[in-house]
Amino acid sequence: MINDNFKYNDRVTPQILPSPHDGSPMKPKIITKTIGENQITEAHWYCSTTSRFVRKGTVSITPITPPDPQ
Repeated sequence: MINDNFKYNDRVTPQILPSPHDGSPMKPKIITKTIGENQITEAHWYCSTTSRFVRKGTVSITPITPPDPQ
């Protein structure tokens, strides 16, 4: 069970965005992690010329169902 105080990032659509530093296109890096019983897919954007972190957001939250013991 996830702690009720846990906050997710803003929902985003992974797409190419212009860098706020120099305007070059930034492709998102897709990261998947497991927190509690949920699999969270996030998109992280880094400037391609300066390597600075720009933003991140949640793409999807998928509940993980444990296998039935038999």
